[in-house]
Amino acid sequence: MSKNKTKYSPTEALKHLDSISKNALYDAMNNGSISYTEEPWGKRKRRVIDGSELARYYKESFKPQNDNGSTQTNKNKQPQTRINNTETTLKTDILEQKIAHLNERLEEVQQQRDSWEKQAQTLLLQSSTGSKQAIVEKKQSLFSRIFR
Repeated sequence: MSKNKTKYSPTEALKHLDSISKNALYDAMNNGSISYTEEPWGKRKRRVIDGSELARYYKESFKPQNDNGSTQTNKNKQPQTRINNTETTLKTDILEQKIAHLNERLEEVQQQRDSWEKQAQTLLLQSSTGSKQAIVEKKQSLFSRIFR
């Protein structure tokens, strides 16, 4: 970890800390977790925190600035991000394949259901037509017996 020799006031430090509240920074300073010095500032003194102290305590949350004002990035972070992106892409591809397979299977089941439904309707119609014919035949045979 490279040490940053720049000194920060608590307000400036907060600008370079991700997700750290003002109260959390002042609590760390007051309980001795972060060391600071007091420098004269007009008639008063102001607290100043060394950048290396912020980097030590807050690690990844601290983003110091270069001389040109741009924020330094951790060089080890980029490969990890690429790995995470690759893993996410692979997981996404696998999930998309599973979804496609399940959609195909759903269509097959729906087609089978439709086929069984048609067969059931055909059998129902045949049985109802057959029973009507049987009733008609019974009636004819009854009439033929009576009127012989």
